[in-house]
Amino acid sequence: MNGISKLLDVTYSVHLVYSVHWLHWLHFLRPSKTAKPQRCSITLSVCLALQIMGLQWAPCAAVAATPALSAATPSASTPLTASMTAMTAITASEVSTVSSMSSMIAKPPKSSDALDLIRKRGAVVVGVKTDYPPFGRLDASGKPEGFEHDLAQDIARRLGVTLTKVSVTGANRLQKLEEGAVDMVIATTGDTGERRRIATMVEPNYYASGVTLLMRPEQKAQVWTDIRGQRVCAAQGSYFNRPMGQRYLLDLVMFNNARDAKLALRDGRCIGFLFDNTAVQGDLALPEWAGYKAPLAPAMTVPWAIAIARREQGTLLEKMLGDAVADWHRTGFLIQREKAWGLPAARFLQDTQKLWLSSPVPGQTLCARTADGQWPSACRNPVFLTSGDVGGLRSLGLRWRELTGMDLTIVYDTYDRSRFLAGLVQTVVLMLLCTIGSLSLGVLGAL
Repeated sequence: MNGISKLLDVTYSVHLVYSVHWLHWLHFLRPSKTAKPQRCSITLSVCLALQIMGLQWAPCAAVAATPALSAATPSASTPLTASMTAMTAITASEVSTVSSMSSMIAKPPKSSDALDLIRKRGAVVVGVKTDYPPFGRLDASGKPEGFEHDLAQDIARRLGVTLTKVSVTGANRLQKLEEGAVDMVIATTGDTGERRRIATMVEPNYYASGVTLLMRPEQKAQVWTDIRGQRVCAAQGSYFNRPMGQRYLLDLVMFNNARDAKLALRDGRCIGFLFDNTAVQGDLALPEWAGYKAPLAPAMTVPWAIAIARREQGTLLEKMLGDAVADWHRTGFLIQREKAWGLPAARFLQDTQKLWLSSPVPGQTLCARTADGQWPSACRNPVFLTSGDVGGLRSLGLRWRELTGMDLTIVYDTYDRSRFLAGLVQTVVLMLLCTIGSLSLGVLGAL
């Protein structure tokens, strides 16, 4: 009899859970004028089912401790109709409470071998640049410093260990990471699909930049097409070398690092140095580059990310670093460091801080980790979202790309769709003007 009774309780609780969710679905479609529509939390429904079956679960105590929720939580003897009626009284504050409770039962991240090693050695080894002012450089005494060096120091502080810096270049930074020479890389590393196949790129991204051309004083180019076919210096390892070379048929002269490429530019071996616009702006502020210029608009803007070993994806180290970067955005730490190093205000940092501080529901932050430990799709790098991360037209467009390889961004990307429609309207207007002009000339000729 006890087994049958338990089975009946389970059946009753399942029906109760489904009934509650259906009631909230109907309530969402037809809300009252006074109550805000809310979706029922599956966590709350689980707590209801457990209580009906006479079982206990520690996180459910948070529900019982909330007055409005405890009033809405039925006992085993509560009629189904009365239970559902009470459930519709849940407001945004209670949903926020249950949402915060769901983080308590989130699946914990995997253990991290790299983090264990860092704690055992008492130091974190970070690959940073020293040829990329003001993000990384050597001061007058030869001591490494810069914007990204400050980020590395803050990471060490959060981990409770000392910081050991290893100088890296664009050509060898990910190689040193694969070899285990460094624990992580904070070295102006653009977050691209190719690099994600080699390393784990931590989200959220902490900065962004595009590519421009540091040009000699006598050069007259104003747009990218003006340098088509010209000889241009470039540093190995930069993500933009190949696509920019193909797009504008550039004759790229490759060098091991930015320092050698800039020396070649000074010697007149190329018309310009193809490099990150933030670094170029830093160079132009130095007396040694007086007269040089960067008139071309930045192209191929890409966010930057902290890189850790590929095997560290989904580990506690990745989570801790992601939480640190999120905190940098929310507190304005990155904007403060940007000002301290004399960098021009980056639109990326301003927009990202606004996003990470947004709170669509009072008391609940938009960019909070979900139950599976991931960031919401709205707070991630949109380039790497899959069809399962989003909904609507975007999900259909991404699914089509995953199945066929065809990227129909005009279907799901707001910016691309607006540009496409603007071009379509312009084309139609020109066609109409041509038709009207032709008819007018014909009529005038007939007269």
